Amino acid sequence: MAIEEGSDDLARSVFALQERMKELDCIYKIYSALHESSTVDEAVEPVMEQLPQGFTFPEQIAVRIEIEGNEYIYNEQWSDERMISAGIDVNGREIGTISVSLTEEIDIRRDPFLKEEKKLLSEVAAGLSYTLERVIVQQELRESLSKLTNAVEASGEGIWDWDIKSGKVLFSRRWKEMLGYSDEEISSSVEEWKKRVHPEDLAELESLLEKCLTGKTPNYQLEYRLIGKDGSSVWVLERGKVVSRNKTGEPLRMVGIHTDQTQHRAAEIRLQRLNKLLTLMFRANEFLVHAKEEASLLNGLCDIVAKIGDFPLAWVAFKRPGGKTLDPVAVSGKAKDYPFEVAITWDESELSRSAIGKAIKTGMTIITRSIDRSPDYLPWKDTVLKYGLKASIAIPLLVDKKVIGSLVIYSEYEDAFDSEEVRLLEELAEDISFGISSMRIEAQLEHQSGVLSSVRRVNRLIVTENDIDDLIKKSAELMTGSRGFERCMIVLTKNGDLSSWAASGFSRSQLLEIESSLESGNIPPMMREAMEREGVISIGGKEYREKCLTVNDSGDLAVFAKGLRVADNCMGAMAVVIKASFYLSKEERDLFSEIVDDISYAIYKLKLEKNEKLLQKRFSLFMDRLPGAVFISDSDLRMTYFNDFASKMFGFKDDWIGRDPKENYPGKLGRDILDDDLRTQSGEQIVREERIMAADGQEKILYVQKFPIPSEGDRPMIAAIALDITSRRIAEMALKRLGSVIDLSFNEMYLFDPDSLRFLQANRGATENSGYTLDELRKMTPLDLKLKMDRGVFEEVLNRLKKDPMSYEVFETEHVRKDGTAYPVEVRLQLHEDEYERVFVAIVLDITERKRSEESVKRSLESLINTLSSLVEARDPYTSGHQKRVSELSVAVARRLYSDNDEYKDIIESIRVAGLLHDIGKSAIPSEILTKPVKLNDLEYDLVKEHSSKGYDILKGVHFPWPIADIVVQHHERLDGSGYPNGLKPEEIRIEARIIAVADVVEAMSSHRPYRASLGMEAALDEIRQNSGRLYDRRVVEACLELFEEGFQFTE
Repeated sequence: MAIEEGSDDLARSVFALQERMKELDCIYKIYSALHESSTVDEAVEPVMEQLPQGFTFPEQIAVRIEIEGNEYIYNEQWSDERMISAGIDVNGREIGTISVSLTEEIDIRRDPFLKEEKKLLSEVAAGLSYTLERVIVQQELRESLSKLTNAVEASGEGIWDWDIKSGKVLFSRRWKEMLGYSDEEISSSVEEWKKRVHPEDLAELESLLEKCLTGKTPNYQLEYRLIGKDGSSVWVLERGKVVSRNKTGEPLRMVGIHTDQTQHRAAEIRLQRLNKLLTLMFRANEFLVHAKEEASLLNGLCDIVAKIGDFPLAWVAFKRPGGKTLDPVAVSGKAKDYPFEVAITWDESELSRSAIGKAIKTGMTIITRSIDRSPDYLPWKDTVLKYGLKASIAIPLLVDKKVIGSLVIYSEYEDAFDSEEVRLLEELAEDISFGISSMRIEAQLEHQSGVLSSVRRVNRLIVTENDIDDLIKKSAELMTGSRGFERCMIVLTKNGDLSSWAASGFSRSQLLEIESSLESGNIPPMMREAMEREGVISIGGKEYREKCLTVNDSGDLAVFAKGLRVADNCMGAMAVVIKASFYLSKEERDLFSEIVDDISYAIYKLKLEKNEKLLQKRFSLFMDRLPGAVFISDSDLRMTYFNDFASKMFGFKDDWIGRDPKENYPGKLGRDILDDDLRTQSGEQIVREERIMAADGQEKILYVQKFPIPSEGDRPMIAAIALDITSRRIAEMALKRLGSVIDLSFNEMYLFDPDSLRFLQANRGATENSGYTLDELRKMTPLDLKLKMDRGVFEEVLNRLKKDPMSYEVFETEHVRKDGTAYPVEVRLQLHEDEYERVFVAIVLDITERKRSEESVKRSLESLINTLSSLVEARDPYTSGHQKRVSELSVAVARRLYSDNDEYKDIIESIRVAGLLHDIGKSAIPSEILTKPVKLNDLEYDLVKEHSSKGYDILKGVHFPWPIADIVVQHHERLDGSGYPNGLKPEEIRIEARIIAVADVVEAMSSHRPYRASLGMEAALDEIRQNSGRLYDRRVVEACLELFEEGFQFTE
């Protein structure tokens, strides 16, 4: 190709412009391609393709690029003579060249390459150098990043890179794998991280992050939890730092790494747990060595497990005897109420599916790794959630190779018990089992020794004691003696109601509670149950706390109870309170059962003996009250019994018992009686009247009857009845003369019908004194005579006589004559009953004159009483009126107790008189002692104390209708035996003296004395209130306090 010289300038200019545009287009395309390239090859390729287009003769252009020994060629033809080159510099170092050559010689006179083309080559070389520098740097970065990534991956670290402005975060693959995610499952949002932070750790993390972002700290470091894909907690150690800020200091970019601490944390926690468990084991064994009692052992060990082991709940449960339920016996931890809110069994129901139920059934350790996910805990799900219990372990407790219960431990964390922890806890359970076994053996030996000692004493008591009340009282005391049982209670019943009881081992407050309950008729439910069931019932654990004998009788105790039963006869029940560890023992139950059976037999035997004695007494009373002689001979015709009538009538003596008639009656009489007995024994009955000479020398007419009585042998016994009919025969003879004799009597005599009460007969004395004729009286009853007696009272008198025809009643009343005048009478009333008739016989005596005489005597006696009472006050003016006030209060108390009942009129009057004279003995005490204005010395006080005895000496010779001297001598006696002069027991102190004693104390303390001022009425009432039942009679004190509450005041 040739270019002619001499072309005009315009053509050259146009050509130059065209070439320049080609160059610019070439540079644009090359630079655009270089900007997108990321490798050397990607950078060289567009240069090779586009660079020739920027030259004048592109088809003649060859391009060669050499970079660090690597050569890239465009067009194999090459001419070194027609070549231009430019260096490729990277980071100030030439790493290669870019060369352009014209493949054919061109006929031109100038340089083959225009200066613009050389400039183009330089610019392309510069662009390629810049691109290669970027590519090389990126390559190096990639290689470094790859190495770093490999190193990080190898180290297990997770990396994150946070573009703070955009909120985008680059999470490394390892970061995601830590949480269980694949690379594509987590986006680049910062929320992906934040929403996975454990809620309990978020606040602390955000606080550290904020300090780092605001520049307060250059970096931060925190160990916290992220929530993994499966919901588990992943512990990470995060280190973070802001690596880029803008000119104003705002953070632009932050990077950080995560170190997976889960295994480290687990190992650390496990080490801590093992250290705690080792400490726990040490403390537990140390405690086990020093523990003395099972309950304290179990409670102490549960406390150690819960506190040192940092468990929310540790408890021990025992099997309940006679069933398949479990009783918590020791509980500790913040969830200690849980065992009492759930019902757990070891049967086949759903309530036995928990760890403890399975452990007791299988005898193996049962671990529940996740209670939340376990269907076995569904019956208690709400309660478990309330206490935050997550995992549990139940280890059976064995004594004598038998499962007696289980140690149960709960954790707040799932998967809480690894193999080493299980091994240590099983070792702890073995130690607990050994401790229980050792203590039970030791306690059992000591307890059984005490029980056997009690049994021996009870058996000796059974042999010697004759009183049932004393038997049960002493038995209860012996049962709690010698370290036998803790407490004992025995109740006896009659027809289902309480008849007697005894208790021992209870506190004073418990005894008062029992007494109050029993007085209300409330027998403890467990004792009622024992009376209704056969055998021993045993109650322990939670059930015992609900059914204990008394309100505050709880703790580590149990109870045995059994009915006092002989055959089908239940006489009551006996219960003993024992340590809970004993009530599981069959031997203990059997021993208690034998004791109860022995006591039952003894009570039954005493009841039989008592009934037998009662029957014998009744038989004797019945026989002795028969109006005739009764005697019995055995089958050998020897006398075995005779009644009082026979003894008096025939002169029988005690030594006649066991003799036959010939020995007791020498001669013909003995032979005749023996002959009668033999005839009777042969079946003949003898009935006849006989006249005999009685032991008193009088002749008697007897109605005699002999008859056989079956015996255990072949021959019958002989019974004989001899009725004294002497009076009847004499009465029959005298009856004819009786009518005229009765009419001659001055006394009134009436016969009236027991049913209609109408008069049947009356003598002349009755008609003359009453003013009524016999016909008028026969239309009347005794009540028509206007008796000064209530109809009901009169009918009670009649009913008593009807029940006992041999008795009679004597009483005083008034009769009113027909003319209206009244006169006092004494009536002797008796029911006459024989085979002929049944009538009331009343003999009425006019006692007008006697009443006048009695009134005169009464006035004289009252005068004597007042004189004697004044005698004391004259010697001791400081206590003037004391006896009258004591008498006044005593009478008021007596009336409160006896309700002014006429039946007790004599008692109330005797109290009045004794009260007026109770200090009469002070008349024998020197007046200077009585009036001494200071406290008496011991000798003087002893002299004053003699006034009770002196009073007795003065009054014993004075005739009173009441035992005044006895009342006076006892008015300073006290129920506890601390009184004087004789230190009497409660049953020896008369009720009149008990009443005066209380009144005397109240009046004395509330009145002035020479040696002190009045202590006041409240102090006096407090004295009797506080000592009620100990010094003073409880009923008397209650009546006295009621009087003062109602406003009682002394009249002077």
